[in-house]
Amino acid sequence: MKVIVFFLILIFLSSGAIAISGVSPGSYSVDFSPGLSREFVFSFVLDNDVADLFVEGILAEYVSLDKKKISGSESVVASLKLPSQVDSPGVNNIKIVAGDVVGIIKVNVPYPKKWVALEMGVPNVNIGEDVNLNLKAFSLGEESVVVEPKIEIYKDGKLIKTIEMGSEEVASGEFREFNFLLNSSNYLVGDYYAVAFVNYGDRVARVDNAFRIGELLVEILNYTDEVKAGQIARFEIEVESLWNNDIDDLYIEVSIIGFENSTFSTPNIGLESWQIKKIGGFLNTQGIGVEEVDAEITVYYMGEKISKIVKLKVELGFDYVYWGIVLVVFIVLVFAVWRVLVFVKRTKKSKKGNRFLY
Repeated sequence: MKVIVFFLILIFLSSGAIAISGVSPGSYSVDFSPGLSREFVFSFVLDNDVADLFVEGILAEYVSLDKKKISGSESVVASLKLPSQVDSPGVNNIKIVAGDVVGIIKVNVPYPKKWVALEMGVPNVNIGEDVNLNLKAFSLGEESVVVEPKIEIYKDGKLIKTIEMGSEEVASGEFREFNFLLNSSNYLVGDYYAVAFVNYGDRVARVDNAFRIGELLVEILNYTDEVKAGQIARFEIEVESLWNNDIDDLYIEVSIIGFENSTFSTPNIGLESWQIKKIGGFLNTQGIGVEEVDAEITVYYMGEKISKIVKLKVELGFDYVYWGIVLVVFIVLVFAVWRVLVFVKRTKKSKKGNRFLY
């Protein structure tokens, strides 16, 4: 019984230290009207001491708060003052943020008679594969629209291809889907940017999407470029996969050129498509007595390998092992010399004593 009471007291005492963060209500919804002015009260509960308050969203500039910081449990008044016109139809979320807690004001802005929204998907591929450019045009206004889609492909900021997709009528509340297969065989490996434009009447809708064309290649991005002499030093290599599939059984060998004992191999790892990863091991720098050395980094993967010769700076600190050996040898020599001197001295005394006996 005493044990049960003890645990109940512990639970009671610790309950004050348990706090649940949140906000009430979680959101408000309001329909747009020109010049709308309204206040919204959010009751925040925070589990930390103090949090800054700020506003996020396309319409954030039209909201002011009655305070800049809150702590514990506090109410916040968000004053909304809308302009006469908003150029972002649909649901516009205004976020009132305090730490990890977010309250939302949803402003429903009506669509004009003609309005097109776009969605585009462009997957990453390996060189030689087709890139499926998928574009969807949604008619969200009250009237049907005739759309004329066009996609532009960019690399390093330069336009390299324009794709015209004809024209189609899209009824109100419906969408049309457009597809184009782009053969990547004639393109370089690297990063690309697809930008879609849809003309309808006197308006233009736009959406963009980055994509990559890959090859079976792993690049060395970074590595430990400075080590201390006389140690077993941690050495890391950062690599990036440029392949749109997973790479299995990758490992790295690092060796200091001219120092046979200064080499190591990492364990086998896997890399996901386009992944950047740090791989580490331990490099023996004992016996290195120069301030700069050449190191060879070799990456092995899927029957391929790449090598890179790099410069490493060596910090020549105090070599405890070397000087420890020197000290031991010195002590042994001193001891040996002392023993020889003692022996010689005793021998002389012995001979002198024997002479007096005669």
